[in-house]
Amino acid sequence: MINLEVREVRKEDISKLSEFFSSMDYKTNQLYTHKFNKDPSKRAKDLFYEDSDKLIVLKDREIIAWGNLIRDPAYPGVPSLGICVKPEYRNRGIGHILVEELIDFGIGKYKGIYIQVKKENLIALKLYQEYNFKIAEEKNGMVCLRYEY
Repeated sequence: MINLEVREVRKEDISKLSEFFSSMDYKTNQLYTHKFNKDPSKRAKDLFYEDSDKLIVLKDREIIAWGNLIRDPAYPGVPSLGICVKPEYRNRGIGHILVEELIDFGIGKYKGIYIQVKKENLIALKLYQEYNFKIAEEKNGMVCLRYEY
């Protein structure tokens, strides 16, 4: 297993986050980006809004994965989860680490968590279902899964 550090995002991480998002292929990664600026250099700043809890995974001070819980006033107490792992670090359990950390982060703070995943993203669907996320809805090629505390 590789030596990793998981911690909350700090303001000084914005430039490293910008590099991280610049290295990602949004089609391959299947990020759901409709609400965000698609310019990677601006995306990191866009993601640093107050209404989210953000974690990063570092290996040798390089960001290799990112995850967050975005609070939405339309769904009080049930934030949206998002994770992103660099392709060269996938299939090493890092997505599992982020999901576990974000679930733990929400204990006592939220009623549940939801995530929208593209229907064809079977790896992500399997990952979330392993953590007891249940399918709540399928619509327009997306699957909405929900985790209850």
